[in-house]
Amino acid sequence: MEEIPVQPQPITEPQPVKKPFFSKTIAAVFIIIVILILLPAGAYLFLNSNKQVACTTEAKICPDGSSVGRTGPKCEFTACPKTKPTPTPNPTADWKTYVSKEFSYSIKYPSVFEADDQHNGNNNTIIEKIINQPSGPSNNFISISVIPQGFQSSGGDIYNYSTDETNALLGMKVGETKEIDSLTHQNFTRINDAKIGDINSQAYLNTKVWEFTAETKEYRYYLNHGDFLYEIVGYVNGSTNEDNIPEQLFQQILSTFKFTQ
Repeated sequence: MEEIPVQPQPITEPQPVKKPFFSKTIAAVFIIIVILILLPAGAYLFLNSNKQVACTTEAKICPDGSSVGRTGPKCEFTACPKTKPTPTPNPTADWKTYVSKEFSYSIKYPSVFEADDQHNGNNNTIIEKIINQPSGPSNNFISISVIPQGFQSSGGDIYNYSTDETNALLGMKVGETKEIDSLTHQNFTRINDAKIGDINSQAYLNTKVWEFTAETKEYRYYLNHGDFLYEIVGYVNGSTNEDNIPEQLFQQILSTFKFTQ
């Protein structure tokens, strides 16, 4: 059988790939433009960040009394020096403390005072200044009487307490004035209630204290706690002698009153 000769295929050479000259040129131009824009902007920011700003000379007074000025690129006030708050001294820190275990209360008073819980029986405590003078009642003192709830008395059983007088006072409205005793002409005015020992109390002011000097004021407070009615009385400002209790001192002593249970 006769062999058929294979015809050789013509050899074709690969065509060279055209380089994208136009796109590369555009990219290079774009990069150059970006550099030309950013370079001046960066230089401007760098130069201005180190530039000194002339701030105004006004000063800010700090809590400690010192002063600070403005500084920095934004001319802000320098921070004030940190200071520790000065603790408020406790004026009653060295006072004495009277504690009634029977009636569950305590009260503080200056060391120049003394407390007598036998002056008018166990239901009453008198707080007055220690003075060196002939025997006789002080013009100014503080009285705390404890009355059992429902206790009836016409006077004399518990110091400064009578049922009728107390009921007349407790029935008054704030701002009302009433003559409680027709013989002594004592006029009590009910003043704003006061917090004593975290309990609301009814408060009264008597400016005609018959048994003491004309300048004497009587502050009287009633508060209920447990099975008792507490009557706290302060006779103040009625003496130029050393037994005088200024009104401010009485209020300070009163603020230390608290119940122990």
